[in-house]
Amino acid sequence: MPFPTAKASFPSIMDPNPHLRWYFQQLSALPAYSPKTHDKALRYLTALAAPGGANKRLIQTWAFSGLSTVLPGLRALIWKVLLGYLTCDPRDWSLILDSKRRLYADLKAVHVAEWPLLIGDLSDHPLSLEPHSRWKSYASDLRLRREILNDVRRTRPEVLREMRLNQCQSSESLVRILFIYARRHPELGYVQGMNDLLAPVFYLFEGDASPGFREEAEADAYFCFEGLMEEMKGMFNRSMDGKPGGIRTQLDHLNALLESHDSQLWNHLERLSVKVQHYGLRWIMLLLTQDFELPQLYRLWDSILADPMRFRYFYYVCLALLVWMREKLLGCDFAQAVALLQKPKIEDLQGLLKLANRLIMSDSSQKGTS
Repeated sequence: MPFPTAKASFPSIMDPNPHLRWYFQQLSALPAYSPKTHDKALRYLTALAAPGGANKRLIQTWAFSGLSTVLPGLRALIWKVLLGYLTCDPRDWSLILDSKRRLYADLKAVHVAEWPLLIGDLSDHPLSLEPHSRWKSYASDLRLRREILNDVRRTRPEVLREMRLNQCQSSESLVRILFIYARRHPELGYVQGMNDLLAPVFYLFEGDASPGFREEAEADAYFCFEGLMEEMKGMFNRSMDGKPGGIRTQLDHLNALLESHDSQLWNHLERLSVKVQHYGLRWIMLLLTQDFELPQLYRLWDSILADPMRFRYFYYVCLALLVWMREKLLGCDFAQAVALLQKPKIEDLQGLLKLANRLIMSDSSQKGTS
């Protein structure tokens, strides 16, 4: 049965789910210069608007092949589902959004509000050595904010200029999110690199034109980032080194994949003493955020976040990067190889993803026949 046209489906579908209303309006107003992408976006919305919402596996399948950019805000909406912030059923969204945004407002009030003057409490003062001194906590907060701000200032400033966003306001939002996360998760705190993981999510949400979402970009980005970090926290926790989920284990996994798929390249890098940590540490901990321009990164993360076995597919993307550069790497000395691996230049992202698909399918077929 063919999908209905946007105008035909508009009155009957949008009313039960007001959160989707704006998207249907935008889609119906777009010129049909690309029927294929137009129909693809319509399929997403139609499935979401159906009673009970869309099947999670279906949404993952859509996103894995790349979310359409023909409809503003669609990628930001689907990422909220993929990161576990929203369910697949829009009927739940009002309750979720109201609850989470109120919680974030409370967290800001607790952790980011102006520090009260402690006049009158003679037992507590800036030089106090008491472990529970509020002045001591205040100094600790200032040091943490300064550390985060220094990292945030280096986080993709070119994006703010291109998107014509207010750099000061955007930086303040990033600092608040990371500061609140650190205080809410003291067992991990803030680690350099978290700013790079947060930036794509926040910039995507802040550039979202859909009403009801852009003005709440900071709160929504916080909870999506928190969900992402729940899956990645082992890589930022030194006590996890050598344990499942720790960064050492992940590096060993990537190294083993390369040895299995391209022993010639693996042996060459071993002879050069180019270790997997020379490039893999940054690739893995930052999910390649420093290695692609933002439009490419969004497309890459569509597939990474859509992987139901997160982050299995991601490691095959890293493997594909190595195989993609193999001819150049085989002609490199140590310094040249490290420089190339730390700044890979991939113009054909779609070709890279196809290579990653072939590599993972090759492993899957071998396991199926063994």
